[in-house]
Amino acid sequence: LVKDWKISLLRCPMGVEAGGYLQKPRAEQRRITRVVDVAIRLGIYVIIDWHDHNATNHSTKANEFFNHMSKTYGKYPNVFFEVYNEPIQQLWATEIRPYCQSVVETVRKHTDNLLICGTRKWSQEVDEASLQPVKGKNVAYTLHFYAQSHKEELRVKARTAMANGVAIFVTEWGTCRADGNGTVDVLETKKWMEFLEEYNISDANWAISDKSEACSALQPKASVRGHWPVSHRKKHSHSTNSRLFAHHGGHHG
Repeated sequence: LVKDWKISLLRCPMGVEAGGYLQKPRAEQRRITRVVDVAIRLGIYVIIDWHDHNATNHSTKANEFFNHMSKTYGKYPNVFFEVYNEPIQQLWATEIRPYCQSVVETVRKHTDNLLICGTRKWSQEVDEASLQPVKGKNVAYTLHFYAQSHKEELRVKARTAMANGVAIFVTEWGTCRADGNGTVDVLETKKWMEFLEEYNISDANWAISDKSEACSALQPKASVRGHWPVSHRKKHSHSTNSRLFAHHGGHHG
C-alpha cells in the first residue's frame, strides 16, 4: 500500500466481539502490533481502532487495551487511538461520552497523541457530540459515511460540529451503501471528496479487504502479499485510488 498506492495513513480495526479481543486478547493484540510496528518503520500514520458497536459494555477491557497501546506507542506521534468505532443507539451524554472520557484519561497518562471518539448512530451524530465534547486536548470526533446512503444532510451535521469548535476525522468511508454492498455512487463520492478537501478533513477509505461486498477493494482470494494486479482489484478500487490521488495528493488510504 505504501509503495504502490502511496498511502500515508492506515486504519487498523481490531475485532472486539464475535471471537475478537474479548475472547482472544493476546492474539488480537499481536495482529495489531504487527501492523503498527511496520507502519512506524515505514513512517506513515496509523490508527489503532477499537472496532466495536458496544464499547460502553466493555469499558474495563478497552481501558486495559489502550493503557498498554498508549504506553507502548505513545512516544510515536504518528500513532492515533480511535477509542470507539461506531456506537449505535447508545446515548451520547450518559453513555458514550463518559466511556470516551475514561479512555482519554487512560491514554493521557502516557501520551498527548490524537484521540478519536465515536459518535451516535454509527458515528454520524457529530453535531450532538460537539455540544458536550469530551474534556481534553487533541481530541477529534468520528464521522463515517457511505456515499450511496449518506448525502448532504450528513455534511450539514459535520459543518455544524466544526462550527461549534470540534475537529472531525472521517476514519471510515465507502463508495457504496452503508451495509457494504449496493453500487458505487460516483457522483456522491465526488461531492464527499470535495467536502473533505474543502475542510481539510483527514480520512480512511473502507476497505482493503477481499470480502465479497461492494466496498472491498480486492477480489476474493487476492494475494496477501500486496502488489495487486488489476485482475485482483474490484473495478471501483482503481477509480477510488485515483480519486484519492486527485483530491489528497496520495496522502490518505
